[in-house]
Amino acid sequence: MPYNECYQCRTGNQHICENMKIIGVHVPGSFAEYLAVPKDCLWKLDDYINYKIGSLLESMGVAVYGIFSGEVGGLNV
Repeated sequence: MPYNECYQCRTGNQHICENMKIIGVHVPGSFAEYLAVPKDCLWKLDDYINYKIGSLLESMGVAVYGIFSGEVGGLNV
């Protein structure tokens, strides 16, 4: 969860906020059935994307970004 008051947050760079709190790391709640989070931490899914698929999008995005941002040919990743 971004701090939303520092320079990084105010300029659209919440991902590098020095005060970032990660749910399940810095604050409890990642295994809860329900969780209250700030609205700017949420993304609305299109109607054709179900919640099971939606729950995988962030972790898949991290993996895809890693593959496309480095030289991984011939390596075990």
